[in-house]
Amino acid sequence: MFVKFNYFCYINCMSERESKFIERLSKIEEEYDEVCALLEANEIVTDNKLYLFYSKTKKQIEYFADGFKNYKKLICEINDSEELIAIETDEDLKKQLRQEIESLRERSEKKLNELKVALSNNNALTDQIAVIEISSKNECEKLQDVVLSIKAFAEKNNISFETEILSSERINIKLSGMGAYDKLKNLSGNIRIINKGNAFIICLVVLSVNNDNIEFNESDILVQTLKSGGAGGQHINKTESAVRVKHIPTGITAECEDERSQTANKIKAIENLKNKITQKNLQNQAKNIELQRKNLKTAVFSDTANLIFDYDKNFVTACKTKNTYNLKEILCGEISLLLSEIED
Repeated sequence: MFVKFNYFCYINCMSERESKFIERLSKIEEEYDEVCALLEANEIVTDNKLYLFYSKTKKQIEYFADGFKNYKKLICEINDSEELIAIETDEDLKKQLRQEIESLRERSEKKLNELKVALSNNNALTDQIAVIEISSKNECEKLQDVVLSIKAFAEKNNISFETEILSSERINIKLSGMGAYDKLKNLSGNIRIINKGNAFIICLVVLSVNNDNIEFNESDILVQTLKSGGAGGQHINKTESAVRVKHIPTGITAECEDERSQTANKIKAIENLKNKITQKNLQNQAKNIELQRKNLKTAVFSDTANLIFDYDKNFVTACKTKNTYNLKEILCGEISLLLSEIED
């Protein structure tokens, strides 16, 4: 069986399953190239909603399109080296070419496997940053254990982990990486801690942040020059030194006419535009978090526990199913065992 890439290259002896996967990547690459072309079209550039839509689409498939292009490049290098071996008479050079081909094959297989894993997870996972707020009404020495179990989980799943200790009763965790929020969002709720006969409630609030941030790219900026209307004499009024800049995806604009030169006004206008976009991001984030808190109110601000960490009996109970797990195993990062137990 042969699978032909667009423009060049054949892959020989490929299984039907792999052929379909290559075909899927090829279609993603075609879509990516088409989206890039659309983003340069005047009718898209002047339509904020369409521009934003295609910009998001481009971002979503860029990893796969670039990865597939790199994969095809490696295959072409393999083909070129094999053609050289066929005509080469120097045995030492042939040996070097075979070693190079082996290295290229390993790299191409690794790249293809990376794309397979990413594509299989792509429908379910996002790169949303997760913030987990952990708190207890009373000081609980086991609160730190919950933090460490999440840290161990993050390490096992290649997720970046940061903590912010607000007090002995409040700790925030920031997690970033593919699937960070998707994998842990169901952890929102209460954990009942039983230790030496005493019971404590630890509350977890899992929030996603920065998932809808407006990106600032110089290529998205439209610059217009204007005649300054302020005081300052004939030079300012007659010269188009004022500058207006527009962020095409959102329509946000900023102007500056304070400076005498057009260049200085442009720099200042772009800086003002960045500040406006930053402010807009903060507003969007605040609204997003407020909405999430509202949706989580029932789960988080009630006395019902999702999980029970019983240190006296050394097991964790999932309250919904009554299934139990080894406490030490959960504290070592095997939270995945619990997440399916507390799904919505």
